[in-house]
Amino acid sequence: MRQDIQDFVDQTMPYQGSFKQLAAMLPADDAELDELFAEAIRNQDGRAFPFLAFAALHANRKVDSRHLEVGVLFFKGYANVLTIAWKTEGDTPKYLLAAMKRSALDLEVQAAVFFLLAAWVTEGRGEIPRDEVITAARIFARKLPPRSDAIFTVLCAAHLLQDDGLKEVLSQFYKPIPEEKITELIAGFLKICKRPVLEGVAARPDGNISHGKTMRRSVERVGRNEPCPCGSGKKYKHCCIEKDEIRLNQSTEVEGVTRSELRQSAEMFLDPARMARCNPPDLMGFDPRKIARYLLEDYFNQLGRFRMMDKVAESFEQLGWSEDLEEIWDRMMFFAHHNRCKEVARRLLRIRPNAEAVEKKLHVSYRLLLAEDDPGKLLELLMEQVNLTLQTEAEPEHSDMLLSLALALLPTKLGPLGIYVARGMLPFLPDEDAEIVYNLILRARDFLNLPPEDLYTDIMDERLAKKPVHAGQDSDKLQAAQQKLEDKAKEVRQLKEAVHSLEREITLRENNPKTSFTPTNVIALPDQNVLSELRHKIEGLKTDLKERHNERNELRRELQKAQMDIEELRMKSGIVVDVERENATKEEEERTLLLPEESFGNQPVRLIEFPKKFEERLASFPRHVSRNAMKTLGELAGGEPAAFMGVVRLKACPTISRQRIGIDVRLLFRLLPDRVQVVDLINRKDLERRIKTLV
Repeated sequence: MRQDIQDFVDQTMPYQGSFKQLAAMLPADDAELDELFAEAIRNQDGRAFPFLAFAALHANRKVDSRHLEVGVLFFKGYANVLTIAWKTEGDTPKYLLAAMKRSALDLEVQAAVFFLLAAWVTEGRGEIPRDEVITAARIFARKLPPRSDAIFTVLCAAHLLQDDGLKEVLSQFYKPIPEEKITELIAGFLKICKRPVLEGVAARPDGNISHGKTMRRSVERVGRNEPCPCGSGKKYKHCCIEKDEIRLNQSTEVEGVTRSELRQSAEMFLDPARMARCNPPDLMGFDPRKIARYLLEDYFNQLGRFRMMDKVAESFEQLGWSEDLEEIWDRMMFFAHHNRCKEVARRLLRIRPNAEAVEKKLHVSYRLLLAEDDPGKLLELLMEQVNLTLQTEAEPEHSDMLLSLALALLPTKLGPLGIYVARGMLPFLPDEDAEIVYNLILRARDFLNLPPEDLYTDIMDERLAKKPVHAGQDSDKLQAAQQKLEDKAKEVRQLKEAVHSLEREITLRENNPKTSFTPTNVIALPDQNVLSELRHKIEGLKTDLKERHNERNELRRELQKAQMDIEELRMKSGIVVDVERENATKEEEERTLLLPEESFGNQPVRLIEFPKKFEERLASFPRHVSRNAMKTLGELAGGEPAAFMGVVRLKACPTISRQRIGIDVRLLFRLLPDRVQVVDLINRKDLERRIKTLV
């Protein structure tokens, strides 16, 4: 990049005046300007790209939308994305969709992308791959945290797209918003899209070097009247103060290092804490060969967290294969399967020596993904796994194998078959496992763009409504909420049946008009008055059905929240749901499996080391259990005395300790001098069997 432009960007705060100054510095030739954008992306310069975009668009210069595939990662906040992306030239929807596939965007930014894509069509800007956008929006809506402001942006997108499936998904998690409110929000978002590019930019600098990060001085603190550190003998204010102030304005989170220095050698300054704070633009600029070996696991975990699967494959190809990367490699294969990235999975497999032999030993989930484009191989693998599952029907592990088969099928081209297999398991699974499988079924339906409500939704609502309620001050309220949900589910079923019956009657009347005599010059028509009346009834029933759907979704949300709140309250306050069962379980464990409790004294701070596929294990438990397990591990690693209360060692494996997570879950781990080494997270009833495998 031209040095004067690079220096200006590095040394100047973003505000209207600086963007106007930069606009005057841009090259007159459009090709040279385009190369500046390309160079900012190649250098992963998250500061230069937004500077250039605002300056160029303010000067009415062309900005090609292909740069958004990476450049959108550099923007913060939905407003900047709407303002900039709306004014780019080219196939903007194509590159915005590519950006979402490349990495997990900030929630507000991704929601803004969905709105912009929906408005692109309704404003007559061009076409979009509608099914792909709706599928991505449905999956995104299910992941949004409660009370996220991004939901309003996605609701507006659903309104513009007029897609009932997306609206239904949103209604399952959020209360309906009045039509006039949505219309008002859409007008506001469109105003942001079309406003002058600098209208939303601060008129003057706010004086902050950065937002959201702890900044370290890039120059040491020196008093104005003190001798200058350069050794000139002059006072600091008469020597290097101006030069140092310029350098100070380029301070970063690394002490003594400026933005330009950090950009050129970012890997040198990495440590675990800074790696944990890295965002996608940071990660994209790293060369894995320059990263310290002990940080590679954290590096790849960050890539997986942000769904940067192409960067995962590229990084492995740059590093080459070595045995110490096997555990990381296995975890990245899990991420590739979970995100349906078969090309990435194939690239990862090619890195391994004896790839064919390695493939045969892989989990069936990965093998099915790799074989997606080979129908013969896919069918052979499927039949092999089905046969293995049938052969274990009398064995304890049969349900695990059946579950493994369903989970392997759902994220592949065989997703429809996976839905049928998973449905067949739901009646036999415990409530917690059934909820996990049901959510995966819904995710598969989103990918296939099927109606979001599954055939087994009513069954899951019945299970939720009949879930045992333990005695306590909130039990009556919980039972009343369950009864309301069950009653509402019955109303919905009855309305569905009524709509289906009327639709069938209309079809029969249209296909079988009356056979009574009609003159030859008159065409026989069905009874239009009757048909009109039936259609009017259907419209009324569908309106009622939609209202009952919304009411049922609201009751489901309230019931789930109440159950979660009560469970968390019990866990926090130590309330035992079933005192007799808990005491008996505790006594049996202590007598047969555990050593006496001991005092751990003061404990040091440790790092946490996770086993292979721990993400899968964690995901197999309800959210509140997983959250409590991770909280406990964090407290153990931090040396919190309260976390060690109840920790006991196993009789058969004294190096392994056990901590209780709620009533029915057990955390197994080793306390090493510098690490908490996680062994497993298991259900209480599996503890004895797991100990035998450890021995």
